[in-house]
Amino acid sequence: MEIEKMLVIVAFILTLIISFHNLVSIQGASTSLECEEEPCDEIETNEDIAAQEKQIFYVNAFMIAIISGLFMFYIWSNHARW
Repeated sequence: MEIEKMLVIVAFILTLIISFHNLVSIQGASTSLECEEEPCDEIETNEDIAAQEKQIFYVNAFMIAIISGLFMFYIWSNHARW
């Protein structure tokens, strides 16, 4: 029983670490910008990209929080007598 407790907790911690590492990796990835025949307005384009990346970051963080909450509820509901 003790091994099962440790495995569940270690799995949860590793899931969080991997999720946050992926989130940071996605956030840090560079976005390539291609301009065709028209000249690009870099200031507006960079602001648009930054706003979009910020929104993606928050959506991913929210999804990690939901998954973590569900996982913690699972641990609490099934193993409340630990």
